[in-house]
Amino acid sequence: MDSGDMHKLLKYLIFKMKTVDGEPRSALKLLDFMNRQTENDYMLRKSKTTLSDTVKKEINKQNECILFNKVCLKFKILQIRAKISYMAFVKK
Repeated sequence: MDSGDMHKLLKYLIFKMKTVDGEPRSALKLLDFMNRQTENDYMLRKSKTTLSDTVKKEINKQNECILFNKVCLKFKILQIRAKISYMAFVKK
């Protein structure tokens, strides 16, 4: 398994577990907050009082992608830091 496969597996697990810190479902409160904020902004821009289910699902999907891609990036940074630390340890 190379690093590309490992990154795909990590991304899959993050999306399926809906996690920001490794605990299952830990991102749900943050996603709910992001969705409410985005929905309010959307209603203000479009001068609407309610949203259709389709729009709500699209907003949720976009916010999930934004949040979970950030989480993937942070895990990747941690992986790189660990490699650098290991290389420094080996050189000693």
